[in-house]
Amino acid sequence: MGNSASANIYIEIPKVEFTLGGTVSGKVHISAPQPIETCGVFLKLTGVEQTSWEEEKTKTVKTEENGEENREERKCVRCLYGAYDTFLNQEVPLWQHDGFMQAGQFEIPFSFQLPESLPSSFKLVGNKFGRRFDCSISYRLTAAFKRPGFFKSDISHHVDVLLHAPGPQYAAVRVSVQAEASANQDIYGCCCSCRSQGKFEIAVKSDKNTYHAGETASLQAQVKNLTAVDFPNTSGALTMTLKLRGKLLGENVNWSPGDMGYWSGQHKSTRGIYTDETFHHTESVSQFQGPGVFGGDLRIDDRAIPMSVNIPNYAAASTQGQLIKSEYHLMFTAVPDGCCTTNPTVALPVTVTLLPPPVSQWQQYSAAPTDWHPQTLDSIGFDVVAPSAP
Repeated sequence: MGNSASANIYIEIPKVEFTLGGTVSGKVHISAPQPIETCGVFLKLTGVEQTSWEEEKTKTVKTEENGEENREERKCVRCLYGAYDTFLNQEVPLWQHDGFMQAGQFEIPFSFQLPESLPSSFKLVGNKFGRRFDCSISYRLTAAFKRPGFFKSDISHHVDVLLHAPGPQYAAVRVSVQAEASANQDIYGCCCSCRSQGKFEIAVKSDKNTYHAGETASLQAQVKNLTAVDFPNTSGALTMTLKLRGKLLGENVNWSPGDMGYWSGQHKSTRGIYTDETFHHTESVSQFQGPGVFGGDLRIDDRAIPMSVNIPNYAAASTQGQLIKSEYHLMFTAVPDGCCTTNPTVALPVTVTLLPPPVSQWQQYSAAPTDWHPQTLDSIGFDVVAPSAP
């Protein structure tokens, strides 16, 4: 809660996790024990995207001796890359009046529509993929009681919210639907000839297409091995593809994840001026080993191959930002018996959302203060305007 001797302000929302394309509703509470001079009450939604990652690179440097260039040396340097972008900063007046607000308790209901095109909330901090990262997409809702004059501080209260995109074909009742993918591949041998050995057909279905971090994805693979080639093993996996954009911030910097606040202040990017360097990596974050499919075998219907793939609690979310792009696929692969050059594979795109915070961390935003008997002011509704691409 934003407090001062002259007034208090407080945001009440029923939860802190919302789906893009949906509606956010809540109330702003104001308590003024005495008349207070104000420019009005405002609500602001801010979205910030930032990247920071470290890479080791080898460079050639020229050494000097007695003021003269001596020889060239190759040395390893740690390069820090990153960028910062406030891509959303929309403020709307809830109650605007130049002068004094009378003493009393007030509440202002509000609701706004989220565009579907905003990037999902994202967080990746620490050592991953053999590198150090501090990357995030974060959203903050701020209510401010603005005061006129240079020496009068505004009174404000903010809530950090999680926004996530629905998966493909997300149902209107916000229950994700099943997802399917299939493959029909020719199998070629490598020992005796390069002729086709026949077809290997796979159809994979998951129980849904959107998962929270920490959930388990259940899959079923319908497999037809229409060849004489044995595939002794099958495997399932959840893979993450991460793409980052940034610029060189420094070399051999004494930096650790969590220091992004310093870099964001020193190296804030103008939108679009962060294409110097990119990071692109795909890695399996969870795996499952399944049974084999031998020559002529039909693993269909009640013989279909069931799989369960755990999605780690620490999994970063799927998102499509300007600096950060994160994509997930549930993979099913059949592994041949050494005499085949083809690994039949199906990639099923799915959406992963951040693990919601414990109720204890946000329930303080779900109820009005005690002894609360406010006057209700006019409700304010508005649409959040999606930022244009830089």
